[in-house]
Amino acid sequence: MPLLRIEDIHLSFGGVKAINDVSIDVKKESIHAVIGPNGAGKTSIFNCISCVYRPQHGTIRFEDRLITGMKPDRVTRLGIARTFQNIALFHHMTVLDNLMLGRHQFLRRGVSAIEKGYLLDDSGPVFPSTGFSKPLHNMIRAAWNLDS
Repeated sequence: MPLLRIEDIHLSFGGVKAINDVSIDVKKESIHAVIGPNGAGKTSIFNCISCVYRPQHGTIRFEDRLITGMKPDRVTRLGIARTFQNIALFHHMTVLDNLMLGRHQFLRRGVSAIEKGYLLDDSGPVFPSTGFSKPLHNMIRAAWNLDS
């Protein structure tokens, strides 16, 4: 069973077909890319997965649970988050810090408290340098050390 299954989704804006008959299976621990020219529907696919858009036809399942039509905040709670194409989100923050904004919903005190070390997420205390709980923090630190 795939982690994410997109089946036959279609999305149109007026007479413009943004997505036409797209199906994708994403297995756990695999990497996939959605590529194509400008206007090909790549962002629309991610907006459907994150439930910002609802396809007019087809289904999207995550961990075999139908997510098509769910509210975006419910999908985020399942573990689906996205980043945006804007390459200049917050100049004063690192790439990792910008990505961590996708975890804001799991923080109990708010994004600005990361720097003060006050945060907890659902798996324990959050480390300010990575924004993750201890097990994930240690894995990230180990990966960073592999490159040095």
